[in-house]
Order: sequence, then structure tokens, then C-alpha cells
Amino acid sequence: MKKKSLKTETHGMRLSLGDLEGQGGEGEVYRARNVATGETLAVKLFADKFRTPDTIQRIRYLARLNIQNESPVLFGPIDTIVNGEVGHVSRWADGVSLEDILKNPQFTLMDGIQMCLAIAQGVGVLHAKQVAHGDIQSLNIKVHMDGGAARVALIDFDNYRSPAVPLPRMMGQHLYMAPELRQRSDAVPDVGSDKYELAIVFHEILLLRHPAAGYDATEDGFLNAMCSGVWTQDRARNRKDGSALGGYPVTILNADIENLFRRSLSRDIGMRPGAFDWKDALSKALNAVGVCPSCGVQFIVDSSKVACPLTSCRKKFPDLRLVFKGREIPLNSGAVAVGRPDLGGAHKVSARHAVFHKIGPETWVTAVGSNPTFRLAGGKWFQLTNNMKLLVQKGDKLRFADVEAELA
Repeated sequence: MKKKSLKTETHGMRLSLGDLEGQGGEGEVYRARNVATGETLAVKLFADKFRTPDTIQRIRYLARLNIQNESPVLFGPIDTIVNGEVGHVSRWADGVSLEDILKNPQFTLMDGIQMCLAIAQGVGVLHAKQVAHGDIQSLNIKVHMDGGAARVALIDFDNYRSPAVPLPRMMGQHLYMAPELRQRSDAVPDVGSDKYELAIVFHEILLLRHPAAGYDATEDGFLNAMCSGVWTQDRARNRKDGSALGGYPVTILNADIENLFRRSLSRDIGMRPGAFDWKDALSKALNAVGVCPSCGVQFIVDSSKVACPLTSCRKKFPDLRLVFKGREIPLNSGAVAVGRPDLGGAHKVSARHAVFHKIGPETWVTAVGSNPTFRLAGGKWFQLTNNMKLLVQKGDKLRFADVEAELA
């Protein structure tokens, strides 16, 4: 029977233990309450064989780092418990595990990118401090939906690695473990294995399936997929988009993120991108999420998207036409320039006045002429700034110098 009340070592917090929330090989996790403030906290109490001086040293060091002050994603220890019990206390993370969410995913691609961004930011902070989490996996990520936005928490730092403390005693979770941890009996997690695990988690979030899906009918098949050093669902290798494997096809991604997956699953640890590489690519992708006008699926827009990437849809994105004085110019290629020869030879129209770009389901216009381009909005004509893209759609009215046209 566990003690009902505990006191922390450094800050002297008096804790009242509540329900058992989870248990594993290293110990048990309880929901607890700070008696003085009423704050809900998480308490981890270690099993007998882990109540060692090394464990205490590791907890004390991580608590002193105050990583939770560096990132709202990080829920590491804030104090130690060393009074008959050996354990630590951390902030309570609301929400449910990513593992549970992935069993019946209800989030959009944009939600998924935001989750990955948050995780990448937190892991990047850890790695900058030369700390590897050591067990990045779906059970150690909690997601709380707050007003339509996903708040993410990275928990359970018991397996972390730092040059300042003794090595961890565990290797991580089977579904996420890097090849070097599987194939060397003396291997321990590090920043390189974190990078591999990070990619597995991102693959599950963005594509709603594990990278070894379709190659995991047997344990040998699974291990070969995980240790081969290649991304088995890479379209550059097998020309398949993974549609038959469940989740989303690889084609909802863009080339940058495909390349990150390709590098992340390499056996060459030096090839694996860091958390901040992911953060940069995901930030750009977040600003490029498009929606298929036919089926509503989200995807990352780039010039390769001429039709819906979802296998069950595949409908070609509609083309716009620029209509003026009974004539029309189709805007159905990657870039269409319009100028004086295209607009009836009007004297005030520049020889090259504007350029239309079709990117996925979207069409953009960029004014490039020496004479002005205008857009009608609210009954007034507003001049466009040269060399700045503007999203346009059916029904919009533009004026190239003194020539009016409409998008149809």
C-alpha cells in the first residue's frame, strides 16, 4: 500500500496521492494534489530495483534544469521524492495519449501539422541542452483539445540521456526504436535515436499510419522495415503512395517533408534531420495547407498538385479563365503571363503586365507591369503592389491599366 501523503525534497511540497494513473516496468504514476495550493500534479514512484543512487542523481539533475520553463510542451520533473519512496513530481498534463487519439483520429491535417510543430519545438529545446528524451512515442505524448486548438505535452523523461548523469537503463518502445538500439546489446538512447523516433511519431500523425505498415505481417518483416535504413513508403523507391495501407497517401505531403522522412529513417545517424529542421519545414507547410474543393480533404499545396491526392477522389482541380471584351485566356498551367498582346493591344497595358500562377487548387496573380494593376473590392478599385502574390478566385474583377477583366 503506497503512502497517502509525500513531501518533495527541494521545495518541500506536501503532496496528497490520488488515483493510480498508469504503471510500467519502472514504477507507477499517480495523480496527486499539492496540499497547500490545490494544484494537480503527477507523481512517479519507482519500483524497488530502480530505487538507486543513479536514479536519484538523474532525477535531481533534470529537475534542476527546469526544462518546463523553456517550453510549454515539456513536462519534466520539477522536484524529487526521496523519503522511503524514490520518485519525482511534475506538472499534470491534461488530455489523452496520442496512442488513444490515433485509434480513432478525428483531427485534420492542419491539426496534425500543429501537433508536430509543438513536439518539434519541445524536442529541439531538449536537444539544444544536450538532453535526449530517450523514449519519444505515442504513449508519452498527451494531446488536449482547447477551443479547437491542440495543446501537446511531452511526458515521461525517465529514460532521458545527458552527458552529466549516469546512463538510462531502458532502450525505448519496440514500435519506435532506432536500428542502432535494436542491433547492439550495449546501445543506449541518444539524440540520434530521438531523431528517428520523432519521425515515426510524425509519420503516424501526418499520414495516420506507422512507417512499417504493409511490411509488418511478421516480426521479421517488421524488423527488416525498421532496420533497413530506408523509408519503405518512399514514392521515389516504389512509386506507390501508400493508399492501400490506410490513412492518407504520401501525396498529401510536399517534397520537403517527404525528404525529411527519407533522411530521418536512414541508418546513417548524421543524415537524420534535427527537430528544428522539422520545425522549419512544418511551419512552411502550415501556411500551405489547401482543401480539395470536391471532397474536402486537406493536403500541402505545391506545384505538383493538379488533382486531389486522395485516391478515392482524384478529381482534377478546376481551372480559371480570364475573360475580357468577349475574349478569354485559360489559366490552366503553372504560370500564365498576360500583357499588351494578350489584352487586345491596349496602349496603357504593359508588355508584360501580370502573371497568374496555378498552385494546387489555388490561382494567384502577381502584378509585374510598369503600369498599375487593380482589384475591385467593396465597390472600389485597389492597386496591387508589384511582385506580391494575391490569391484570386472565380468572380473576382481585375483591371490592367484601363482594361477590365473578370475571372470565370
